[in-house]
Amino acid sequence: MTRVSVFSDGSLQVTALPVEMRGKRAFLAHDFQCRNFTPWYLPRTWEYCQGLPEDKWVGAPETEKCGVANKEPLREPWQRLAFAMFVAYAPKVLREEPGLITLKEKWADFMHDKKFITNGFGSETCHDYINGTNEGREDMKQETLTTCGNIVILTGSKRNIGGKPFAGVLMLDRSFDPPDADTLLYHPAHKAFVHKATNSTVYKGSEGNFPRHAIAPKGTFKVDQFPHFEGNSAGVPFLFSTMLGEQSLFMGLHVRENWINEDRIILLDDDEYPSPYVR
Repeated sequence: MTRVSVFSDGSLQVTALPVEMRGKRAFLAHDFQCRNFTPWYLPRTWEYCQGLPEDKWVGAPETEKCGVANKEPLREPWQRLAFAMFVAYAPKVLREEPGLITLKEKWADFMHDKKFITNGFGSETCHDYINGTNEGREDMKQETLTTCGNIVILTGSKRNIGGKPFAGVLMLDRSFDPPDADTLLYHPAHKAFVHKATNSTVYKGSEGNFPRHAIAPKGTFKVDQFPHFEGNSAGVPFLFSTMLGEQSLFMGLHVRENWINEDRIILLDDDEYPSPYVR
């Protein structure tokens, strides 16, 4: 029997990996972990900071677009599922009134047009069902991307896209109604289908100055949660529905195949549960 423990931030610890997942899980490497330090993108935080004084160096989402990129409309049921995952990872004080009002504001900021997940089709201009804003306008759209440090389920297929090798991964299929929030939260494959938003920062200082860091060829990096919850994670459903990907059921969830740059793929042992953060 698979046993799953749910921690205060909504993360899971699976103590017995189901047979359907064995040998199929992979970790998405951070920028500084990729071969030759040049995955699909160069380390964006290093590039952003050039020419700026060190006290002005900023972080950036460690985004990784899928091989078949698309902006997926978020119908009301999918927005409500996404918000439920957002709530599950939030500090307890925000999960009930009056904190829930603040949580809805944080959701609107997280899904803003200028943020990585919506990129022009967010809460500022599109219909936000959670806050009841922009009614009558098109639904918000979520890009088919994720942030590094998360876990994916491999399909075993390969594809060449733009001259680069890509590996097939499973994503939630948005063409169906979403699973119930509790079903997804307690699902053994939860971490592969609800990803944590990660933010990478590069520093030039000595190791001793920064307790959370990783050494890479061009600097010292740390990877943290998005800042919305002051240390708690921000969860995002990993979803896709363009007809190019093969549709199937995976452990009761409607899923569809997409592809991730193989430079990002680090195959996990069945007893490995890495953190998405670098501390």
